[in-house]
Amino acid sequence: MKFRYFLTLSIIFFATLPSLSIDKETIIDSLRKELKLAKNPDDSITILYNMYDLSSRSRKGAIGRQIFYTAGRLGRTDVQLDIIRNNTSLYITSDSIINGYVDLVRKMPDSEDKRETLAYIDITYNSNRIRIMPESKRQEVLQEFIREYSKNPGIDMYDQVRRLYKLCVFLGASSQGDLYVEYLTKLGNLIDQLPYENSEVLRNMYLVQKAMIETDNDQHAKAVASDKRLLEVIKHLKDRYVSQGRLYRNYDVNEYVCYRRLLGNYAALTPKDIDEYYNCILNLVTSNPDIRKDFEDNRRAEIYYLIATKRYKEAMPLLKKYIDKPQNSIFKRKLLKFYTIAAKATGDKDALLAATTAYNTQLEDYISLQAAEKYKELQIIYDVNNLKAEKTQAELDRHSSTHTLHNRILVISLIAMGILTLLLIVTGRLYLKNKRSVKNLAKSQERLQAEKKNLLRTQQDLIIAKDQAESISRLKTQFIQNVRHEILTPLNGIVGFSQLIADSVPAERQDEMSRYTDIITENSDQLVSLLADALDISMIDAGEMPINLQLWSLSDICRTCVDNVKHRTAPGVNMTFVDPGDKFKLLTDRVRTEKILTNYLNNAAKFTEKGSITLTYNVLRSQRQVVFSVTDTGIGIPEAKHAVIFERFEKLNNSTPGTGLGLHICQLSARLLGGIAKVDPEYRTGARFLFIHPLKDASAAAQGTDGTL
Repeated sequence: MKFRYFLTLSIIFFATLPSLSIDKETIIDSLRKELKLAKNPDDSITILYNMYDLSSRSRKGAIGRQIFYTAGRLGRTDVQLDIIRNNTSLYITSDSIINGYVDLVRKMPDSEDKRETLAYIDITYNSNRIRIMPESKRQEVLQEFIREYSKNPGIDMYDQVRRLYKLCVFLGASSQGDLYVEYLTKLGNLIDQLPYENSEVLRNMYLVQKAMIETDNDQHAKAVASDKRLLEVIKHLKDRYVSQGRLYRNYDVNEYVCYRRLLGNYAALTPKDIDEYYNCILNLVTSNPDIRKDFEDNRRAEIYYLIATKRYKEAMPLLKKYIDKPQNSIFKRKLLKFYTIAAKATGDKDALLAATTAYNTQLEDYISLQAAEKYKELQIIYDVNNLKAEKTQAELDRHSSTHTLHNRILVISLIAMGILTLLLIVTGRLYLKNKRSVKNLAKSQERLQAEKKNLLRTQQDLIIAKDQAESISRLKTQFIQNVRHEILTPLNGIVGFSQLIADSVPAERQDEMSRYTDIITENSDQLVSLLADALDISMIDAGEMPINLQLWSLSDICRTCVDNVKHRTAPGVNMTFVDPGDKFKLLTDRVRTEKILTNYLNNAAKFTEKGSITLTYNVLRSQRQVVFSVTDTGIGIPEAKHAVIFERFEKLNNSTPGTGLGLHICQLSARLLGGIAKVDPEYRTGARFLFIHPLKDASAAAQGTDGTL
């Protein structure tokens, strides 16, 4: 008793440590000391649980095993089942570990907790497998599962939940329509029949899915009800864990997601609810660094709150800044809707035009997606009906002993097939009716928004202009190819004949004519380079640029580039290649790589009047990349130009020869190779251009022992 009292005081003390800036490792070290003083396994389990809740993902497995074996000595199967459920999410991708967990659970005495654990493991494992399946494989497995489910939906309540949840995961991966919602509702009714204390984990998983789909389908009242139930479940779990002495079991992220989703469904909330939930979010942001980072990265919670409280002017700049953030991509339709509302309320016509255009595109994609999902639902219904027909036919085969009975069953089967066909027809009509309703809704929206007619007309003009631009782009590529082919021959002739003229003049005029010949040759080279650059850009834009990956010596590539450009440097400028000497071979397209490095060197030669130009590379094996660098002592690049220097036709000085396409081609070529072209912002004595090339797996596998990977 004294030890437990001391343990409780210690845990309460350490629960206040975050406010004293003590990190988790300090708490864990203190708990290890407490563990050595523990006098019985019960106290050890409480301490181990607190260590488990504080530990990183990589450490949880070992502590979980220690909890499992300690609980086994006490006969505490409830603790063993709980830690297995916790560890399932850690090892969800390991078939052997998951199968081992299933074997362990099956050997335990029968109980509600055991059945829930088996259901949870099966649901979590299969959900992960189903979501990563290719669509074709998923449809094949779904048909087999429907066949099995139609024959045996399960007798045990937990088995029924497990099978129905698996069916919902299948449907949710392919469709978010009425059929999925229907089965999700059935699943909820089934879970509600389970004992509350032994179904919290399953209920939590279900409510998360339900709230998400209801939010996506704009069923605000239902989504709010689901999230409120989810918060109740979380509160009950927190209270239970605290009563068990587990003070570090953290549900902050779960609560934060619930509150944010509630604000997104503000149409079903009272003003008091809106303020309360937003204040809860702000409290979590203050206390949890991970939540604070998410809150600041996407700002969805703040946007929802501002829209809900009609503070549109404050919402506008946030919407403009964060609507295209990658982390907000799946919420873009909702954010565009809010953007349209805010732009209209503030009278910002430019923003309203942009938001309406983008929102209409999102709606078209959403309607198309709904139509595709409806088709998949019809296909699933058709598969179910086919299974029923197969079952009917099997019954006919088993009862074919007498001709009369066979005929009767045949008639019944035909009637059943007729009913199934009628059902398919009715379902098809409902689908067409739904499609017409969608069209009518779009027309109604156009009628209600008469002031947007000019915007829609402008949108159509933009689409036509886009089609014309694509057609012109194709013609441009063909034209550049033809021009380049037709110009090369006369250009070569001009250069050749100019050289012949220079060679045929008297010796005293040889120097003068050689200068003219050099000018002709240089200008011809510039014209050929311009055509080549334009053709490269056209082919890359059209997706027609071929990539030929082979193993090449980096030293050979770099020396070739330096040799090709060295003659263009100003007098007194030293262009060199610094060879690391590692004989490294890289899986790359040599033509594209040399193009990038040559353009870098040409650019350096153009802007470097004295000093040096250095090409080198560095193989970063731990980061799986090779970094090429071209460093010069030239005029450098202003910091304001770092972000735009790689754009098309961008030049530092308009008086400098060149088209401004060289660096742009470097960027396009680098992307084709999966790499990055950029300026080193840290280098100040001139300019340094970097080309970061990834190490391909095939490259690593093919390396030898001559200094390569």
